[in-house]
Amino acid sequence: MYKINHEIILKGNAELSNKIFEDKELSNGINPIFKCNKCEIENSFTIIPFNTGFSFSDLIEKEFLREPFLLKEKIVSEAFGIYAYSNKYLVDGLPPIYFALNCKNCNQPHICIFGFGERQQGYFVCSIAGIWEIEEKDLNTPT
Repeated sequence: MYKINHEIILKGNAELSNKIFEDKELSNGINPIFKCNKCEIENSFTIIPFNTGFSFSDLIEKEFLREPFLLKEKIVSEAFGIYAYSNKYLVDGLPPIYFALNCKNCNQPHICIFGFGERQQGYFVCSIAGIWEIEEKDLNTPT
């Protein structure tokens, strides 16, 4: 798993085994499985609560991903009310986090965007918005 350091384009959404994990399922980390769109091989990865992922806001602030696209495609939603104080975006009502990973077979880069936090006091939830194939944006192409 690694951090994105350049502008990217989201391509096809990969098939994912499970998108929502709750409370006790999270205690030892979770191991979702996704199928790479390019080679169709199943890949697993681990999300360890409070340990996995990077600031989603950084992707927007550094313009590595475009806000209008993310909102239009409903990958994230805009935070409102008390949530807007700490986060500009939400995934299923939770603060968003991301990480990049490569397919173990063909090395195709992907991004996983998920929300993690307390749904209610003491009850934690991880909700995966999805996994997308990514492509580095051609710096010579106008936006």
